Amino acid sequence: MRLNLKSGGFMCMNCGEKGGDVLTYHQKANNLEFIPAAKALNTWSDDGLPTAYKTPPVSARMMLEVLAFEVQIVSLVAADLSKGIEITEVDKSRLFEAASRIGRIAGEVHHA
Repeated sequence: MRLNLKSGGFMCMNCGEKGGDVLTYHQKANNLEFIPAAKALNTWSDDGLPTAYKTPPVSARMMLEVLAFEVQIVSLVAADLSKGIEITEVDKSRLFEAASRIGRIAGEVHHA
């Protein structure tokens, strides 16, 4: 993990995840949406008013980058399976996560 102490930006040298602050890191590391991540870090103040939070739009470029990464994961697991290599539970979990992300991106593109 590489961390910029001035800006708070981070980049994982292993998986390529990156972002601009601690909240984004916590969201990605724990697969949380914005509000649950903010609450977990005690940075969310609930004033009792309704929350009108909408996920910001994701650029087409970012979707393609994520899609390329997730397809690579699926391809690697498929290659192992085609060679008769048994995959671990961790690999299965990551495969399902990749498939889910690919499905969400396909859904976003379909609704655009």
